[in-house]
Amino acid sequence: MSSTISIITPVYNEEENILECYRRLLNQDYKNIEWVIIDDGSTDASLDKIKIIIDDGKMDVKLFAKSNEGAAIARRYGIERAKGDYIVSLDADDYLSNDALCLAMCKISEYVDLCCFDLKVGIKDGEYQNFKYQIADWPVKGEDAFHLNLDGWKVAGLFLTKKNIILKAYEMYNIINNNVNDDEVISRLCMLNSNFIELCDGVYHYEYNQLSTTKKVNNNYYKIIYTALFLNEFVHSYYPEYKDDVLRGNISVLYEVYRRFVKFNNEVNNKREWVKALSLLNGKLVFTDLAKQRVGFENKFKKSIKLLIVKLWLAFNESKY
Repeated sequence: MSSTISIITPVYNEEENILECYRRLLNQDYKNIEWVIIDDGSTDASLDKIKIIIDDGKMDVKLFAKSNEGAAIARRYGIERAKGDYIVSLDADDYLSNDALCLAMCKISEYVDLCCFDLKVGIKDGEYQNFKYQIADWPVKGEDAFHLNLDGWKVAGLFLTKKNIILKAYEMYNIINNNVNDDEVISRLCMLNSNFIELCDGVYHYEYNQLSTTKKVNNNYYKIIYTALFLNEFVHSYYPEYKDDVLRGNISVLYEVYRRFVKFNNEVNNKREWVKALSLLNGKLVFTDLAKQRVGFENKFKKSIKLLIVKLWLAFNESKY
């Protein structure tokens, strides 16, 4: 008998998407699926739609309801209660190609702990952009993938993995508060915990969302700085040889939070928290550390300009908040 794959789906007000997600999962070529749904405090008709799915009886569905604490905490709650030895995280508005699970499982072995999907990112309704993996030869060592992902995403964080790998990641990064992008830290740590990582041709469609936080203000977006601070401390403590990479990655985080704060300044209702977070991360980033790095001039120049802009802005504006 084939191994059970547990699909983990946190749900928060997904009444428009959950039935379609179910329909697509029914079409998977791989049939030994457990679908673990965690209702994270929905206030719409999501629970009613999920009960319809359960009553349909065509899939092994486990439903857990809890108070709203964010997707990453909801995922952990579901993974800890999943029966499968393999885990796939799937958002309710995303979907997998019908062969995705079969193709991913074919790559898993004694030494391969995690298999990435061919990621297609929605850029607008019906149009997708292929994620470009920056790996020449597969499989890749897990630590190498972790290293590459410290400065932007070079290996996609959407995959099938052995359950023990992701549980270990949650032990390493104990999520107390919802920091918006905690899942990104967990994905990186899953890679670090893996012996080897493979890539399959199964497709994960990451859907375009008109309500995305890139298109409107999210008053909690500044919290991505706290995941950056975790990675900074983690790398300096355990992998100091990668500190240059985490510095460059954190400059990008710093600048993006600053850029959104300026863009949405009139709508942000918790300005002090944003500026406090910017100041905390800014204090960890030093020009001389960047200047010493052996990277291309263009890359170093762009990072230096971004860091300079934020440092100058904080110097003249921090006291106002």
